[in-house]
Amino acid sequence: MASSFWQGFRAEWRVLTNLITLTRLIFCWVPIYLLFNQEYLYAMIGFALIAATDSVDGWVARKWNMVTKTGIILDPTVDKIIVISNLVALSLVDHRLLLPTAIIIIRELYVALILARARKQKKVVATIYSGKVKMWAQCIAMCLQYLALMGLCQALARDVLWLAVGLTISSGVEYFYQYRLKE
Repeated sequence: MASSFWQGFRAEWRVLTNLITLTRLIFCWVPIYLLFNQEYLYAMIGFALIAATDSVDGWVARKWNMVTKTGIILDPTVDKIIVISNLVALSLVDHRLLLPTAIIIIRELYVALILARARKQKKVVATIYSGKVKMWAQCIAMCLQYLALMGLCQALARDVLWLAVGLTISSGVEYFYQYRLKE
């Protein structure tokens, strides 16, 4: 499975949608750098731009028929890296975020394992709607966390983060039932 991914990657990485995804991966470290330099507003703007490009690569892929096997695996993997790396960085700055970060990381890894198992069993794996909602909720929650570090919207940031955690758990359960229990 892994060797076939890398063979496909070598053949498909230059496709525009995969280049957009790889660019997101490269630049996801910029908000973290800005965060650790206490440039919270710029970190939030950078994170928001990187998160927003997730919709761009998907739209381009569907609009111009650029969906690739590499992109199907690469895009959600990069999404997870972006969310987890930025959440961990935020948690290092504000330790109150450790529990929600741990819950989100555990869910993301668990769903990744479920989907890898489904692919290994040759099941067609697609992103479910609640997974997309969860991703947007997480991204909005993280933008609010950057604002909270500036002393703005702290109660809203906390509440939206816990809402994102709830949606994260809910979509994880949905993935479990959609892919784990079907044999």
